[in-house]
Amino acid sequence: MRIILFIIFLFSFSTLHGAGELIWKSERILKKENNGYRIQTSPVIGYNGSEKLLFVFSNTTEGYGDTGLLCFDPLTGDLKWLYNLYPNIDANPVYDDGIIYAPGRDFFYAIYSSNHTLKWEYDSPYESYTPLIHSNSIFASLSLLVSLNKESGGKNWQSIVDSYYQPLFLENFLFVVDYYHWLTAVNAANGDTLWWGYSKLVRTELAPILWNNYIYISEASNYNGCSKINPKDGKRIWNYHVDNIRTSPYILNEKIYFGDVDGYLYCLDANDGSFKWKAAVGDTVASTITSAYDPVTQKDVLYFGSNLDYLHARDAADGKHLWVYKTGGNIRSTPCVSDSIIYFTSDDGYLYAVNIGFKDGFNKKQSSHHLPSPSLSSYPNPFRDRLIIETSDKARIYSITGQFIMKVEKGKHSIDTSSWKQGVYIVKSGTETKRIVKIN
Repeated sequence: MRIILFIIFLFSFSTLHGAGELIWKSERILKKENNGYRIQTSPVIGYNGSEKLLFVFSNTTEGYGDTGLLCFDPLTGDLKWLYNLYPNIDANPVYDDGIIYAPGRDFFYAIYSSNHTLKWEYDSPYESYTPLIHSNSIFASLSLLVSLNKESGGKNWQSIVDSYYQPLFLENFLFVVDYYHWLTAVNAANGDTLWWGYSKLVRTELAPILWNNYIYISEASNYNGCSKINPKDGKRIWNYHVDNIRTSPYILNEKIYFGDVDGYLYCLDANDGSFKWKAAVGDTVASTITSAYDPVTQKDVLYFGSNLDYLHARDAADGKHLWVYKTGGNIRSTPCVSDSIIYFTSDDGYLYAVNIGFKDGFNKKQSSHHLPSPSLSSYPNPFRDRLIIETSDKARIYSITGQFIMKVEKGKHSIDTSSWKQGVYIVKSGTETKRIVKIN
């Protein structure tokens, strides 16, 4: 039945704005390792000044001659540089303020994006995982959860919690998944434990997420499904049960999305867990969902990978199929969206750049080497205490509810956003609209 549903979907490709068309594809950069684990590492966007860059790990010498951290031109797919290291392809590099933080198998690295030289490295006896950058600290699992000084790489503290996945930060506490898959709360100042998940029977094998001061997880064991957790005591607020959830949840506009092995995409109310809708995918949703706002249609679009080697695009309002893109392997990494392009890796070992069709004037007749220059850009996105806006005309910033925040004059501006509330904001300039996200 799933295969039949999926074949039906293939005949409804959207041709809107050239969406779903390949822009470029890298040489082979990834391979499954001896343990046979899936490829999960995801590409990330970073910057060298105002120049946009795309970073991703490589664990094979087949494509570009060595393993390490690769830096690409995101528009053309040209390799700009390679920094040799032995990466952990179960983790992702993280960009922050001109530095790429790269978790490896034996070291944790801080690398300048401007000249790909080493700022510092931290010797880890085990593989390291995707870090969280907060203020002047780095929180990362290096077998045990540690806090490092962002500038020097010196160790602030080491916890007794052995963790996986990227930690969450809320009100001076970290929330991590330990070795046995229990959700655990740790004091961010000293690494002391606030509560352990095993005492609450809160267990997950996937990365948790944070929204509106609550934690959401894809839960395992008896409560298999999606759960909302109180971060103060670790107690479960609600649980929506499904057969076998395979992805971390994703929240957009107070709705929570996730996929299940039953071949459906689910949507719930993020506040009370009530059912909104489910849409047939015809395959297991294999990657964490991401989204982008289409200013042309004024709709939010969901993107995710599947076990049948497809990248899917779905309308966030009702799960309606928009288009798919076929690769040569399962897509389990979280896609990365920037402007009108979505980037993702596949189990076939390649990095893909696919048009999502949001920019006026971009279509299949244009080369990716000659994309129209944007008149409005904002970075980094997500942002914390500072946001850069570059605009060829005046721009205005609004909250997601439509409240006017500020006016931005023509040119390049560095904006202090330390007092802004966490959430989604809209930047408008002429006919261009961008959605940006403030995180703590």
